[in-house]
Amino acid sequence: MYVMGGDSMTKFYPVERALRDAKVSEIAGGTNDVLRLLPFREGTALMARELKPPKRMISPKLGMPVEAPLEKVPKFSIEKPKEAEDKVLEALAENYRVNLGLWMTPQDLKDVVPGLTDELLEKVASSLEQKGYASIYRDRKGVLRLVKPTYAGLRKIKPLKYFQYFPPFVKSEEAF
Repeated sequence: MYVMGGDSMTKFYPVERALRDAKVSEIAGGTNDVLRLLPFREGTALMARELKPPKRMISPKLGMPVEAPLEKVPKFSIEKPKEAEDKVLEALAENYRVNLGLWMTPQDLKDVVPGLTDELLEKVASSLEQKGYASIYRDRKGVLRLVKPTYAGLRKIKPLKYFQYFPPFVKSEEAF
């Protein structure tokens, strides 16, 4: 509301509806602390597509992460069910290289690993976690929400040097 000024009170923008709904909820009952979350949640739900981070890949020319359309992002297709674990770990490792340390959502994994179903991803992610190759995050209901590789998982796919990037101007003795 403060950022948009008077425009936040016009019906042209969804902010007005979120604020109106928050006020109605306050009148209907509830604590102010809980009601502060309502405009935030509605706002993030309305802007979910815009808030989604862009897909990235390693530029062959620059050797560093750049934005890329989904069709250019490397794919890791599954030929046999036995390959699923390695392909998911490869996808996680490539994402780690491009988005250092960030988690992947199940949908992100399904985008880069064609043929990956929810059931197969659940089995593979649990197996990778048991082996110490991945960390997974589940919500309160136990639904798989995020996955990222551990250092052991990265080492299984490629040597750790593969994941290091230093720009050309960095001298080798300055690299850690």
